Amino acid sequence: MEDGIIWWQELPYHISPNIFTIGAFQLRYYGLMYLAAFFVTYALVSHRLKREAFSYSIETIQDFFLWGIAGLIIGARLGYILFYNPGYYLRHPLETVLPFDFSQGMNFVGISGMSY
Repeated sequence: MEDGIIWWQELPYHISPNIFTIGAFQLRYYGLMYLAAFFVTYALVSHRLKREAFSYSIETIQDFFLWGIAGLIIGARLGYILFYNPGYYLRHPLETVLPFDFSQGMNFVGISGMSY
């Protein structure tokens, strides 16, 4: 019984967060879940717009989703900065918006480096 409990507690250490890797591209589970959530929500909202009489057009809903996704990305970045390492970003304010890491020279980290 104790072996089963230890196995269960150590399970996260044995699971890779990547679904697959092609070169430098990695598809992670949480990224796939974001895409699935956006797609399913958009499909459900579009379906309800067609079947029921709402005063919104599909163009309005598309704009809403676009702004929602942009807000999610910006809010996630600000949340990371404020909750995890605010002192570092107060000393290096440009790194909050630039996709570069200046700690070891000028290293381009792209969107993945800005996301965490």
